[in-house]
Order: sequence, then structure tokens, then C-alpha cells
Amino acid sequence: MPLPEQVVFRELKLNTFRDINIAVLDMKDTSNATDAFIQTARSLFTDEGA
Repeated sequence: MPLPEQVVFRELKLNTFRDINIAVLDMKDTSNATDAFIQTARSLFTDEGA
């Protein structure tokens, strides 16, 4: 699928890292979708999910 015209695709240099943070007001008040997203992110990007 081609990217929209305004989107630019650039290769990242090897060993390039990004910090990604997720913030919610209170974990007990998150929706099921938000909770699923957080759990998926944890399992993919940290050792917490292992």
C-alpha cells in the first residue's frame, strides 16, 4: 500500500532508539482498549511483558 503523498519514509540508523511514554490519569479507570494497548506495548517493547 503506498504512503500518502505528505508522509515521508526514512530509514533509521542502526542502533537508533526512541523513548516512548504512555500516561493515564489512573490505571483503574482505563478503558479495556487502553489497557490492551498498554499490555501489548509492554510485551513488545520491555522485559515487563516477558
